[in-house]
Amino acid sequence: MTLHTGKQIIYGEKIFAGAVVFQESVECQKDIDSSRGETSAIRALDVGSLHMIPHGSRPATAILNAGTATSYTDVDFGSYCPIGVRALLLKSYLVWTGNSAVDAVSGRLRKNGNTTTDIDQVNVIYIGYTDLAVTMEVMMEMTVECDTNGVVEYLVSTGAALSLNIIGYYT
Repeated sequence: MTLHTGKQIIYGEKIFAGAVVFQESVECQKDIDSSRGETSAIRALDVGSLHMIPHGSRPATAILNAGTATSYTDVDFGSYCPIGVRALLLKSYLVWTGNSAVDAVSGRLRKNGNTTTDIDQVNVIYIGYTDLAVTMEVMMEMTVECDTNGVVEYLVSTGAALSLNIIGYYT
């Protein structure tokens, strides 16, 4: 078994005055157990200062609730961030309901207007395991570049569903 350990480092000033603001540099890694077929791709973003949305001001239900689009489709978070936003901190929840003919499913997110389909240039939520016959779920927080109005695009594998909610934004 190969287990890669994970860490998250946030450099710079931390301000706690009604909102949490972290300065620009963020490094992230994820635990991966390659013996179970788990994989992950991590891409560094330099997107500015993070502004957490207070719990009471966040949407009560997911902005995207169990989305099943298999081609890139817009999701608008603009009601919860200012014009000129650079990226969003999203809570994502990918659900796979089972089909033993499939070994991997994914949800993908990219900046609105981006046309790339290269998985190394988009955010990917991935469930990979031999014969995904049972229901599997992955919940994670991720930073996703957006257009200046807070819009991203998503798609999922056939049979999967993705829910997204905003917990913060970068300016």
